[in-house]
Amino acid sequence: MLKGTPRHNRPKNRETLWHLLIGINSTPPGQRKFPSLKYAADDCQRIAAVIGELKPISPGENYHPMVLHDGEQPSNAQNTIRPGHPTKDNIEKSLNHIIDRAQANDRILVYITGHGIPDVQDNLYLGSIPFMQ
Repeated sequence: MLKGTPRHNRPKNRETLWHLLIGINSTPPGQRKFPSLKYAADDCQRIAAVIGELKPISPGENYHPMVLHDGEQPSNAQNTIRPGHPTKDNIEKSLNHIIDRAQANDRILVYITGHGIPDVQDNLYLGSIPFMQ
């Protein structure tokens, strides 16, 4: 469950760029009617690399990237880009990390690429690994 009370304070003149990038190639167990994707995790890593090259946008700005994907880690990955598996638990922890720390004037980018999985009522969910755990 997501929560939403910021607990961390920092000087108001220090904006932070928060990026949560999620790429899921694999098909969740029991959902074999969808083929595994080839480029979702790679796209996620490439976007992280481009954003990393652009930072900092302005003097005094903090940069906090988080990347979750199930693809290969490129050999030239920067130290700031450390992937975790995009499980439901890891996604919620990452979102809560941002919710707990983000302040007014911060910028947040959440990028998700992967399959959407419908439930029996046709509600669509992100097909994380493992799905709905």
